[in-house]
Amino acid sequence: MKGENPMRFALLVPAFALLFTVALRAADRARTVSVVRDAAPGRAAQHGIGQLEAALRAQGWSVDSAASLESARGRHLILAGTSPGNGATATALRAAGAAVPTAAEALVVRKLTVRGQPALVLCGADDRGLMYATLDAAARVGWTDSPGGRNPDPFREIRDVSESPHILDRSLSVYTMNRAHWESRFYDERYWTRYLDTLATNRFNRFLIVFGYENGGFLAPPYPYLFDTPGFSGVHMVDLTPNQQRRNLAALNRLIELAHDRGIAVSLGIWDHIYRAGVQTGGAEWLGNYKGRSIPNSVEGVTTENLNSYTLAALKELLTRVPAFDALQFRMHEESGLKRGEMVRFWGAVFQHVQQQRPGLLIE
Repeated sequence: MKGENPMRFALLVPAFALLFTVALRAADRARTVSVVRDAAPGRAAQHGIGQLEAALRAQGWSVDSAASLESARGRHLILAGTSPGNGATATALRAAGAAVPTAAEALVVRKLTVRGQPALVLCGADDRGLMYATLDAAARVGWTDSPGGRNPDPFREIRDVSESPHILDRSLSVYTMNRAHWESRFYDERYWTRYLDTLATNRFNRFLIVFGYENGGFLAPPYPYLFDTPGFSGVHMVDLTPNQQRRNLAALNRLIELAHDRGIAVSLGIWDHIYRAGVQTGGAEWLGNYKGRSIPNSVEGVTTENLNSYTLAALKELLTRVPAFDALQFRMHEESGLKRGEMVRFWGAVFQHVQQQRPGLLIE
């Protein structure tokens, strides 16, 4: 403009730019939640923290994963960790005079002020306890206002709690009686992700897959569905190709991995050891059409003569090829296909064998 001092404008423009930058940074900080986690959280805790961070982002909050309180840049803080040691989470609880959780899977949730900032403290006695605390917090974050709301507070719906489980083992079982129905979900990782997320959110800590049981010979026993056992080339599953077998083994190992990511132990139920019809048919009248012919999806080659030796060899192979499962569940009476006269010798050999192969493995 005529008569204005050009030097004055040259001085004002940088000043306005600086003020604008400062304002943007302040607004960004107000919309940011810093998550400070203890060093090296376990798999289940990582899952829970990831769900909590995703819930915050879904509500419009920026998430800052901070290595320490000193490096946290958000207006709101989340401290996530376990009781052992002197991490920021346990330290904040002790400084506030609050007890840290000690019982297995116990948790404490507290809303505190840390360094003059609103802080949500999520502490577990162990990995699972921390996961349960973070998953609960994630659900409640979904109920809160976004950063653009009238009173933005990501922790508004979260309540202080101190909990420990009344029941140590909280298990759910699924059955594999029908091949088509089982495989309609067995290979679907999206299905299992949602399914296991639901179990973890509702605090199930064990998952049992029952192979066999009144199913017309399918998975009776289950080993050939997953692999061939060396030395027993005559044992096979009808209508199963080598590629399908490899796919089955990979799917089972992946399912166990997904469960462990959510703090869920996996038990394998071996309920049929040899197929001899009777109650094992489950009332399937169509089996009468296959007299003298191979029954679809059944296991052939397990006989009275090789029952013990095959089972021991197949169990050894199972422990090698599916190394991460957490427990075995056996059906022991006649519904498993065993005869009374076979039981004592069979089970004595099985229990001794499993103990030698994997000492301390839980057997139900």
